[in-house]
Amino acid sequence: MARLAVLNATARDMAALERAVAEMEGVADAERFSLADEMFHLRLAEATHNPLIVEIYHRINHVRAHQQWDSIKDKILTPVQILRL
Repeated sequence: MARLAVLNATARDMAALERAVAEMEGVADAERFSLADEMFHLRLAEATHNPLIVEIYHRINHVRAHQQWDSIKDKILTPVQILRL
């Protein structure tokens, strides 16, 4: 996905990715970081300009909405771990 984004991204796509990265920086709260991470990866998928990749990403996000993902996220995304990312 990243490679296709690099090959196909427009200036507008790059600006959206920069804003998404800025949202993630300095966030130590698991929920806020997860939402910002989701947005970053959505923008990355959109920057590919490949509808199939965007659809696959939406399906991945559907799984991330499940309760099991939330319980794992809360264990993995500690403030210390988030700052390392």
